[in-house]
Amino acid sequence: MESFPEEGQPLSLSRHTCVHCQKFVVDLKTSPTAYVKGAQKWTQFRNTFQCTAAELFQASREACPIFERLVAGCSHDVLSCIANDCHRSVDVRLDLTSVSPEKTGFDVKGAKVSCWWTDTKECLLNDEGIDQNIYAFEVEPNDPAGVYVRNRPSYPYVVSDFTFEIIRAWLERCEDHVECMAAIQTVHAGNEGQLPGPSRLLHINPDVSVVPKVKIIDTHDTEKYTALSYCWGKDSSMRLLRSTIEAWKEELPYDELPRTIQDAICTTRRLGIEHLWVDRICIVQDDYEDLKKELSAMARIYQRSFLTISAASAPSAIDGFLQYHTQASALMQKSRINIVYRCPDGVEGTVGMKSKVPYINGEYSPNMKAVDARAWTMQEQILSTRIVHFCTNMLVWNCLCTEGGHAYVEGAATIPSNLLFTDPAVQPFMDPRQSRFEHLGWTDVVELYTQRELSVPADKLVAVSALAERFAEIYQSSLGYHPRYLAGMWEHDLRISLCWYLNTRLCSPQRRAVEYRAPSWSWASVDGAVITLRRPYRPTACEILAFDTELASISMPYHSVISGYLTVRGRLREEIWDRKRQKLLGSVGRDYLSDDAPDGLADALDTDLEEDEHGTILVTCLLMGEDGGRNRTPYGLILSKVPDSPDLYRRVGYFEFELFESSSNVIDFSFQDCEEQIITII
Repeated sequence: MESFPEEGQPLSLSRHTCVHCQKFVVDLKTSPTAYVKGAQKWTQFRNTFQCTAAELFQASREACPIFERLVAGCSHDVLSCIANDCHRSVDVRLDLTSVSPEKTGFDVKGAKVSCWWTDTKECLLNDEGIDQNIYAFEVEPNDPAGVYVRNRPSYPYVVSDFTFEIIRAWLERCEDHVECMAAIQTVHAGNEGQLPGPSRLLHINPDVSVVPKVKIIDTHDTEKYTALSYCWGKDSSMRLLRSTIEAWKEELPYDELPRTIQDAICTTRRLGIEHLWVDRICIVQDDYEDLKKELSAMARIYQRSFLTISAASAPSAIDGFLQYHTQASALMQKSRINIVYRCPDGVEGTVGMKSKVPYINGEYSPNMKAVDARAWTMQEQILSTRIVHFCTNMLVWNCLCTEGGHAYVEGAATIPSNLLFTDPAVQPFMDPRQSRFEHLGWTDVVELYTQRELSVPADKLVAVSALAERFAEIYQSSLGYHPRYLAGMWEHDLRISLCWYLNTRLCSPQRRAVEYRAPSWSWASVDGAVITLRRPYRPTACEILAFDTELASISMPYHSVISGYLTVRGRLREEIWDRKRQKLLGSVGRDYLSDDAPDGLADALDTDLEEDEHGTILVTCLLMGEDGGRNRTPYGLILSKVPDSPDLYRRVGYFEFELFESSSNVIDFSFQDCEEQIITII
């Protein structure tokens, strides 16, 4: 029988407090330091107390969250020093930042906690430790400190009967959206008798007063169902296999299912729906033909779902996503701390400290870190007509027309009127590209997708194949023909799509996968986030003569490939490449001054490239075009010759060279004197 645990004490009383953190006292009577920047004024107050290094460690061992973070932020050398001199005195500082006084007094926004050696005034924290010990303040409305701290509390999200009333309200409002209803009708009507949806679904007994009875059924493409979007994590239990399919058609052992799937079953029948699609339960995991068939239907599975349920904050299938009061209370204990707030009038209140780098994400944006990190879930999110995200800190709704959210409020008994976000100013966390398919271009897909993680690298093309299939339909409509899909790129945009490179702000080159994934000219051949060329360009330097990829399965045109080639006519020049410094050094290795050397960005850590005694590599640069801006910028591909094949190359990097009028290059990095050649890149 489904029931929600009885509520315990209010979450407002669940914040952590102990003898250690009660040493922190916010006192605005300490000597302030005033700052002015433009028209804004603010004041900083410093509250300090002393303890020994041993006491610092003891507070951390006794699980005081403030001291746990302080110790975690110390460098290894500092920790060794503390262990050897545990009686040394430490200053623990609480630095407060406040907006200048108004009629209501100081509006204290938050604090930074740090620890310093008393004798040398050296900080014990490393840079990361400093960032992890910044806190926001929040105060209950009726507390005396509420006059001076205006931020009001936000709590972990607690699921209840009220949660499903909220979701039903969103669904009812969505029924009035012409665009949403048209999309749903088009998806269903356009594929009747042609392209099937899921072959199997979970059937759930609808009576919420008894324990769920769940079994697998074969579908007829007429059932209304929800679909689950979640992270498998390291859990691989309870997968549909050829050996279990017949038994599971009778009944699944509900108690053995991972908690995330149990929560999806609970959510589905609480919404009055009897069918649910879950990949690990509805696809035979040890049957290649079944995997192939169901993966090819992935786009339709999520497009046709009545609602997609997203376990947004759950890092694995065993974690679950329905957060009850006891779990929320435990989370409050870990992530919020009550300390004394001594008001200017002498009255003592209580302020809640909430880490800005907490155990969960910031409370003013939804915690979707888990689901947003997984590559597979991206197409699930984008293709779903409507989706509800269960986050640890809020409930988030997306359909084609609206976005909304619901935060937990203690004692709330009616549906709030502001369930939908209408003002962009109050939805800073919502990226329209995540929810509105029309705003996405394929380059957006590639850049967003490659920032995500894949547990199985061989799935690089498979995990985005449903989106590729959808784009094929869009291109067919807009271009009037069906462009070929080439290992993550499109025929009609191939010349500029080839000019991708690693986003070095987010990642560094990784070892190229041993198992073949894609031709070297495709972004799918490497790991890491990539950037695609977007600015004005003149892609006239290189002519594409021929191309092809060999599919792993001819019936799956948007999935894996086993080979590919690209034949081009273009201008080539040999260069010395300093891969470690990411620079091209000219034909003899010293043609350019170091400040002006062209950028030569590596795609991967290719270990088979032959380096000379200086650690540099002889490579061939293929000019793809020039920037269309004011300063001409040659850009193109860095290639390496395939041994014993004079006209065969593979891509190993990307180059770009911005030439300014004041450039001090010894020679011009130019391809003007280079003859055109025909080569093939594999």
